[in-house]
Amino acid sequence: MTLFRLRMNITKIDTWEKRGSNRGPMFVAFEEGIIDIYINPSMMITEKLNYGDIIAPVWPIRTCFLFRMISSTNLQLTQFIRPLSINVWYAMLIITALTAFILLSVLRKEGFHDFIGLCGISILSSVGAISQQASAVVPYGIAGRIAFLHIMFFSLLIFNYYSASMVSNRLRNMGNKMNDSLISLADSNFKIAIEPTEYINSLLQEPHIDVKYFYQNRWLKLPQSMRYLPIEEGLNHVAQGGFAYHTLTESAYPYIEKTFETSMMCELMEVHLFRTTLGLWTRKNGPFTEMLRIGFTKMNNIGLRDRELKRWSARKPRCPANMLIAEAISIQEAAPVLLFLVVGMVLSLSVCAIENIIFWFYSKRSLIIDINRRHMG
Repeated sequence: MTLFRLRMNITKIDTWEKRGSNRGPMFVAFEEGIIDIYINPSMMITEKLNYGDIIAPVWPIRTCFLFRMISSTNLQLTQFIRPLSINVWYAMLIITALTAFILLSVLRKEGFHDFIGLCGISILSSVGAISQQASAVVPYGIAGRIAFLHIMFFSLLIFNYYSASMVSNRLRNMGNKMNDSLISLADSNFKIAIEPTEYINSLLQEPHIDVKYFYQNRWLKLPQSMRYLPIEEGLNHVAQGGFAYHTLTESAYPYIEKTFETSMMCELMEVHLFRTTLGLWTRKNGPFTEMLRIGFTKMNNIGLRDRELKRWSARKPRCPANMLIAEAISIQEAAPVLLFLVVGMVLSLSVCAIENIIFWFYSKRSLIIDINRRHMG
């Protein structure tokens, strides 16, 4: 306050008494002439403008839920299909079917006469080539070798495109992102806690649709003992993942820059609860109104306010734009592959058991028939 040559008399008000009004205790104090200057992130409503004058915006302020969006913790059954578009998968199926038909025609001319066995060989050879596996047979004719080489080159190109897309997706860490919406956060599986402050209950009872949805569907369902955490403990939970913590960005950013790894900062997301600017108010037609307006105009013109904002505002943790993040594949991401492998093993063992049972049944039947013939002979 050196610029205005004033002496501050700081007073704490413990009770929020609206006295049947939406003005709050400070505007009642304006009306009663108790105070002359007031700084607060107050909403601009008509009733307040009747009892106070807005001098200038002083300081931006915002609160938000901070959390890490870690894609590797989600079970994604379609992650191994996404590298190729659905049209490419359809084209591969059509080409594989055509190749199997061509191999069927070519191999039939090379001396294979068992139609059912020939169909199995053609299909297995085509699928095996697409899967980078060996072929069941090697054609001897030129036509058959051309068809076989065609599908081998085709599978090589598709494999290279597929693996390149998978690797680039892992390096860029392109996971699912969440919108800046309290409704999305309320419907998520994140655990939630809030820094205990005097204003949080007022913010959670704002009449906005998303705030009301979050308050009714998520906040009220939390046990009282799990709602509040100190800022250090809350942000440590955020670093571990699966946790959303609400606090002032001015308090959170310095701690995050000191304790979080760079990869964690790149995964950090925000869902805002409150965004406004601290406004400087004076009593309606008060003695300091014109003096403060002139003083703040001078501060803005000479750049003093911008300088102080840059000096004291907490810098948002930076994620390098050219940084490639390669995460280890988690069990959630590998689960579809393991499940596919287990299903294949169970299916192959089942087919093997059925084949052995059929073979044993026909062998025993043939043996009985042979013995009967010998006795009859």
